[in-house]
Amino acid sequence: MSVYLLLQKMDSLISSSLTAVDLPAELFDAINSVFISLGVDKVSDVRYVGEADLTGIVKPVHARKLIAYWGTLRYVNVIGITSN
Repeated sequence: MSVYLLLQKMDSLISSSLTAVDLPAELFDAINSVFISLGVDKVSDVRYVGEADLTGIVKPVHARKLIAYWGTLRYVNVIGITSN
């Protein structure tokens, strides 16, 4: 998979996650920075992101909502994110 497609998938994951849990799009860059600092290189890596990793970025309940949403993801295709 090309780096460009991987970046598109990660962008799609972050955007759809923020929308799904009703958080502002302005958090995109902060979540992206967390992913980069943690080494989240592919969409399936989000299962290893924990609440503590999001401390200071979002409130604890919002972190739990994001993590719960990521837990519902079955797979990601080139077009976008698919959840259960």
